[in-house]
Amino acid sequence: FDRAKNLKVVVRAGAGVDTIDLAAASKHNVIVENTPGQNANAVAEMVFGLLIAMKRNHFDGSSGREIRGSTLGLYGCGNVSRAMIDVSKGFAMKCFAVDPFLSDEQIKACGAEPLHDLKDLFKCDIVSLHVPVTPQ
Repeated sequence: FDRAKNLKVVVRAGAGVDTIDLAAASKHNVIVENTPGQNANAVAEMVFGLLIAMKRNHFDGSSGREIRGSTLGLYGCGNVSRAMIDVSKGFAMKCFAVDPFLSDEQIKACGAEPLHDLKDLFKCDIVSLHVPVTPQ
């Protein structure tokens, strides 16, 4: 901030601004914003791309495992997890989610079955965490 004398705005593409020194931005009268949810689909596609690579042993010539019909456990049921649920439908996956900030009805409306115990989440074939940094 000291070197960018004409800087007026910092926009982080994605959720959260935890990687930006907000105190320094305020000191220099710089506005800090983010774009939550705007890259959720891109993140979900990247996760599935990496997931397929892992399940297929990075295409090393061995067969690996299919993800079709697997269970997907999501910690957090925000924008990225909702995109993950949408993508998972193409693989006939059953989705489960834990989110301390959402009701069971809200999680069901996203297309996942709610779980209340983290131990149950880790019974899923695949677990993916998509949560913001919070004090909790």
